[in-house]
Amino acid sequence: MTYTVSVAPEERMSAKASEAAICDTELYGSSARPVYDQAEHLASQIAELQHRQKMLFGPSAADFEPMPHRLRYNTLGNPAPLGLFSFAFTTFLLSLFNLHTDDILTSNMIITVAVFYGGMAQVLVSMWELASGNTFGAAVFGSYGSFWLSFAAINIPFFNVASAYKDPAELTHAIGLYLMCWFVFTFLVMLCTTRSTLAFFLLFVSLDITFLLLGIAHLVKNASTSSHLLKAGGAFGIATAVIAWYNAMAGLASKENSFFTVPRVTFPWSVEGLSPEEAQRRRMQADGDAKMA
Repeated sequence: MTYTVSVAPEERMSAKASEAAICDTELYGSSARPVYDQAEHLASQIAELQHRQKMLFGPSAADFEPMPHRLRYNTLGNPAPLGLFSFAFTTFLLSLFNLHTDDILTSNMIITVAVFYGGMAQVLVSMWELASGNTFGAAVFGSYGSFWLSFAAINIPFFNVASAYKDPAELTHAIGLYLMCWFVFTFLVMLCTTRSTLAFFLLFVSLDITFLLLGIAHLVKNASTSSHLLKAGGAFGIATAVIAWYNAMAGLASKENSFFTVPRVTFPWSVEGLSPEEAQRRRMQADGDAKMA
């Protein structure tokens, strides 16, 4: 006598799913998750990313954005740390030369760094910032990248800049005016960070003082005064580089890759320093302005 055991369709599907999971485990190891679990996890990650794209974040030097902004880096990385690192490195090296560190009086080593790291890297970063929608980052990185390229060109014989001046004093004064123009530009940029974070604001304050001291050092006629101003400019340049590195680490160090994160201090009058109700109102206003634009 033959007995037939009927199995419900739901039980057959459950058995097949269990067999598939066992096969996956045998194939990929005991720590592997079934394919449908991986798909569910991926779907949750996509949903979280879409949610973050709709959020407005406060001012951040890590994103090189002094005002509320959305998450812009969907498939590409954040270019701001590269721009900040290249700026900090080049500024730090030039400032060491201005301080006559280790009795080095010839600073031509800065030319290679100014062209390939401080210059070209920042110009590339400015293009990536522009593509991501960060107008501030594009304008600032592009300008300072061009500064380093033009600064290097002064000392490269091919461009015939320094050799065009027969009087060395005239060349020195011309460089002084050049640096004072950058002082004015940096001051204008600094005004755009007065409602951001403390480190973001201090970066441009320190840089502005550096340009001012170096510009005056090239304009004064007294050699002793000029030497002291150059060294003071070098000291502020060191401080500028350290602050730039701090801001760069804010965009690079995270809980996933480091044992520490960089603290972010906001001004009381910035969006992050307001009451939750007022901050939300301003975020909604900025969101409405962005949609209308």
